[in-house]
Amino acid sequence: MSLPSSGELPASFTQQIAGGLARVEQVLVPLNLPAEQQAIAARTLWAGLHGIIYLSRNSGLERSGAGSARDRAHHFSQTYLAGLSGRT
Repeated sequence: MSLPSSGELPASFTQQIAGGLARVEQVLVPLNLPAEQQAIAARTLWAGLHGIIYLSRNSGLERSGAGSARDRAHHFSQTYLAGLSGRT
C-alpha cells in the first residue's frame, strides 16, 4: 500500500494499525513491562517484522542468502522477545 507523503492518513489505516498494535501489546502482557515499555516493545516488534516483510518483497531477501522471510521473522521475534524476557 502506498500512502500519500503529505496530509493525514486515512482513518481506516490508522485504525488497522492501532488494532494490530493493541493485539501485540496484549501478547506482551505476561512480560510485566511498564505500560510505556510495552507500547515501545510492540511498536519495535511491528517495525522489525515490517522491515523483514518489506525487504523480502522488494529486494529479494531470500535470493541475497539471508534465508526465507518466514525464518527471519521467526528468528527476530524469538530473539527480541527473549531479550525482553531477560529484562523483567
